[in-house]
This record gives sequence, C-alpha cells and structure tokens, in this order.
Amino acid sequence: MASGLPIIGNNVGQIKLVLEEYENGMLTDVTIDDLIEKVMYVKNNRARAYEMGKNGRRAVVERHNWRNVALRLEEIILSLIEERKSSAFNLCLEEITNSSNKVIPINGSVFKSRRVSISGIIQNLKSRRIAGPLRWIKNKLTY
Repeated sequence: MASGLPIIGNNVGQIKLVLEEYENGMLTDVTIDDLIEKVMYVKNNRARAYEMGKNGRRAVVERHNWRNVALRLEEIILSLIEERKSSAFNLCLEEITNSSNKVIPINGSVFKSRRVSISGIIQNLKSRRIAGPLRWIKNKLTY
C-alpha cells in the first residue's frame, strides 16, 4: 500500500476490510488459478490498477502511518491502565466494606474493629494479582 501498488490478498485477518474500505486491491481465494486471474486483471487494466494503488497510498498517508499507529496504541494502553485502576479501586473498596466489621487479631489479642488493616487488604488482593496498581490507593487511605 505504501508503495502505491494495488494489493492482491487472501481473505484472512483484516485484509478484506482494508481492501473493501479503500478499494485498493482485490481478494483472491486459495487457488492458483484465481491468483493468476487477479494478476492478469491488474496487468491488463492499468488505469484501474493505478487507481487502486493511489487509493492504497492515500490510505497509508492519511490513516495507516506510524504516527497514527503510535497514537492508537497509546489510547489502548491508557484505557487499559484506567480500567485496571478502576477495577483495583473497586475491589479495594469491596474489601474494606466486607472487612469493616470483622474481628481482627492484633498482637495476639482479638478486637472487634471498624479500622481496616490496609496491609491485610493488600495481601488479600495480591492473590487476585492486582496489588501493583493498588500502591497509590494505599498511599491515599489513612489508618
């Protein structure tokens, strides 16, 4: 696409979507006869081949370039971080709510306490493999 040539591709992955969206090539099935037919079509229809190549080049310049790929990847990573923080925070609040009326052993004694052991919550959450994002929560909560 970047070189401005028409694409002849198999119907796998997102190739079909790209070819249909930008009209920059043709799909072929898995037979050699169909591939030969598509190559001959491109060879015999230079004007159409030129248009398909031009469409592909425009698609790369406008949308499928490294800058846009990096921006999209950044969006995905940031959304996953926010989702994980939100999930971790909700689990922490759930643990606090569930443990607020529990009997907590402290120094060999047993007290009924509404105070929550943050380290106990984090130990409990470690088994769920989300303790890493909870460091900031621990710093925000007071004992």
